[in-house]
Amino acid sequence: MKLQSGKPTQNAFVESFNGKFRDTCLNQYWFRGLSETQTKIEMWRQDYNEIRPHSSLGYQPPAVMREETHTGSGTNFGERTEEVESYIMDETGGSG
Repeated sequence: MKLQSGKPTQNAFVESFNGKFRDTCLNQYWFRGLSETQTKIEMWRQDYNEIRPHSSLGYQPPAVMREETHTGSGTNFGERTEEVESYIMDETGGSG
């Protein structure tokens, strides 16, 4: 299926994601360089994919769901979650 340019309704998932990304990441910062941009976007990605509750998962973070479904996998998401949450709190002044 070919998507027509200028027809965002043909790819609503991507348009929805782009809006969330713009509102919750790109519009929140003044990026001073490529390295800073990459760091902040990566931290946002980690939050979006691992920490933020998802309605499709019963409003639980994906990391929690993953731990519940794959118990004993040996993966510790808790340490990374705390690091990302701390970074977000620092960047937003505690409103993260």
